[in-house]
Amino acid sequence: MIESKLGKETAALLLALMVGCSVFMGAELTLGAPPLSGAGLAVVSGKILYNEQPVSVVTNKDALIWLRNESSGQSIEANPTYNNATGEYTIPDLPAGEYGISVFFDSALPLNGENGFSGDFDGFNRGIVVTEGQASVSYNITVVETLHLTSPVDNAAVIGPWSSPEDTYPTEEMVFSWEALPEASSYHARIVRWQTPSYEFVGLAAEKVTSDLTWTVALPMSEENQIYVFELVAYNLNNLLVGKLMVPYGAGFGWDYRFRLAAEVSVESCGMAAQKKDTFNIGETVYLTGVNFSASKTLDVYIVTDQVTWTDGMEIPERLAGTAITVSSDNEGNISSTAVWTDPQVVGKYDVVVDANGNGQYDEGIDALDDSDIEVTAGFTIPEFSSYILVAALVVASLLAIAVPRRRSLSYVLKKT
Repeated sequence: MIESKLGKETAALLLALMVGCSVFMGAELTLGAPPLSGAGLAVVSGKILYNEQPVSVVTNKDALIWLRNESSGQSIEANPTYNNATGEYTIPDLPAGEYGISVFFDSALPLNGENGFSGDFDGFNRGIVVTEGQASVSYNITVVETLHLTSPVDNAAVIGPWSSPEDTYPTEEMVFSWEALPEASSYHARIVRWQTPSYEFVGLAAEKVTSDLTWTVALPMSEENQIYVFELVAYNLNNLLVGKLMVPYGAGFGWDYRFRLAAEVSVESCGMAAQKKDTFNIGETVYLTGVNFSASKTLDVYIVTDQVTWTDGMEIPERLAGTAITVSSDNEGNISSTAVWTDPQVVGKYDVVVDANGNGQYDEGIDALDDSDIEVTAGFTIPEFSSYILVAALVVASLLAIAVPRRRSLSYVLKKT
C-alpha cells in the first residue's frame, strides 16, 4: 500500500501481522534494573528482535526509533538509545499512556535513510502500555526484513514516480520472482483488486502459499478504473513473520506492488484519411489516431518540440501554441483521425503525447507517445522545404533544361541566314 493512501484491507492484513508479531514477542521480560527516569515517568526498554534473536546478529546499523501516542495519534518526542552490539534499546521519560513504537534499520543500499528498499529492516509494534505510577516497562520489539522482488520490477531501486504508482502490462500472464530469505520457510503471496481513484477493496484475484521463489499467474485484463495489488510476506518454521514486500517510489514507499493489465495504448500522426504520415508541409493540417484508450474519454494531448529522450515520470514539455489541448476516444477506446494542428507555420521536429491519466507527466505504459519515427527521434516533422516547393523546383528545372537548348538552336539558324 502507498504510505498516506492506505487501503483498508491491505492495511488490516499487514497491521494484523505486525501486531501478531509484537504480541508474540512482546511479553514482559526481566532485564535487570532499568535506568532511572524523571518523577512520575517510566522507562520502556528491551531488545529489538529479528527471527527470534537480537537484530544486532544480522545488522550493525543504528536504529531509528519513533513513538506514537495511540490514543491521540500524535508522534511523541523522545530520546531513545540503542546498542548495536546487543540489540537493546531504552526509551526514558514516558508518561502514562498507550504507545506504538516504529523501528527502522537502513541496512541496504542506497543507505539514504528511506524505507522501501530490499534488505532494510523495520517494524511497528503497538500496545505498549505505561500505567500511572509505573517506573519501568520491559518490551521486546520485533522487526522484519524487506524482501527483494526481482520481477516484474526490482525494489532494490526507486521504480518510478509516486503520483501514479501503477504499471501497465499488455499481457494476461504475470511472473513474480523474488530472492530467497535465509530465515524463511514459506512465502504467502496474493493479488487483490482495488477500485481507483477511491482505493476501495474489490476482491481477491489470486493467492498462493509456496516455498518457491517464482509465481506465474494468469489474470484477466483490468476492468475500467481498477488495478491489481500484489502482496508478499515470508514466515519462518515457527510461523513467525520475518519478511515483507515494500516498494520504493520517487516520493514515498508502498507495502505492495500495483499494476494494471491492458492492451498497450498508442498514437500516430496521420493524414485526414488516417493514413500514417510523418512529414507535413507548411500549412498542412496534422491529424492523429490512437488505439486502446479508455472508452468515451476526453484525453489531454500535447504536441511538443522533439525530445531526444523520454523518461518515465518526466514533466511533459509545454505544448506548442495553436495545437489541440484534448482529443476524445470512442466507445471502443479508439481515437479516430482528429485534427490537432491546423495551418502549422513553424518548421521543426515534433513529438505527440496523449496524457491518458491527465497528470501532466509522461508515465510509461500508461500514456501514449509518438516519437522516433523520423529524423532519428521525432514523431513527425515539418521541413524547411516542403514537398510542394520541391515539386515546383523540379518543374522549373525541367523547363529550363528544355528551353536552353532551343535558344541555342535558334541563334545558330539566325547566324547562317
